[in-house]
Amino acid sequence: SPRLQESRDLILQLAKHFPVVIIVIDALDECNPATRRQFLHAMESILRACSSFVKIFISSRNDQDIVYKLQDYPNLELSSDRNRGDFAKFVKSETSSIFNSGAMLQYSTSKEELRQRIIRGYGTEQRRGRFRWATLQLQAVGTKPP
Repeated sequence: SPRLQESRDLILQLAKHFPVVIIVIDALDECNPATRRQFLHAMESILRACSSFVKIFISSRNDQDIVYKLQDYPNLELSSDRNRGDFAKFVKSETSSIFNSGAMLQYSTSKEELRQRIIRGYGTEQRRGRFRWATLQLQAVGTKPP
């Protein structure tokens, strides 16, 4: 596409001024499959054409076309299983903080029961890979109304 070509050319022009270029692409899997095929081709052409040292970091779910296209490049796979402990600690800490601050159920006698239910519920979201969603929800719950 013309815009993709323009972007590629701009990156190549900018790269002439830097010895190292790092390009970060987040959530490539959310891009239209036809567009991402063109995009990955453009990234490969940058790697071939650029005189600078280029690193491209792409985060994505393991969609088959992406995995296939990137199989010849160094890959680091991150799994939600690896951060399960961190996620659980975060949810427990945030939930305790919300309840202790009085932002939620200040005078309730069922705080602990509800806190445990929230922690279990967010554990389900973590298994689905929704750490950011859970974080935003906890922040919203912890915000006191004006």
